[in-house]
Amino acid sequence: MAYLSRKFGMYGNDEETTANEQLMAQVADFNMPQTRLCYTTDSVEAYDSLFASDVATHCGKFTSWLELRGRKFLVRDEPMAADFCLFECLDKHELISQHVRGKSFLEQHPRLHKYVGPRAVILRICV
Repeated sequence: MAYLSRKFGMYGNDEETTANEQLMAQVADFNMPQTRLCYTTDSVEAYDSLFASDVATHCGKFTSWLELRGRKFLVRDEPMAADFCLFECLDKHELISQHVRGKSFLEQHPRLHKYVGPRAVILRICV
């Protein structure tokens, strides 16, 4: 992801690069509990626990970041590598939530729901 974003000018300048890298690492942390859970259990209770703790915590972090920065995307008004990583992460969590829990988890996080917004349709087409 980093290679492609550098190649196509989506990695940013020095300050943007630092923020982009920090956010990509945060998204990796966001993905970790979900990945671990997918490979270890199919318990609905385990998924409910995941959404109540880890997902809620990480969604809070990204919501705060978006509100603090006031940008259309995470770092600037055009998407960067971290945005694509977060779109994918949120999309996976949304698919799991709808499949296991029968409801959207993004509806509980209005700022992230708005952030994903119409891009959710694009993500579905690309997958």
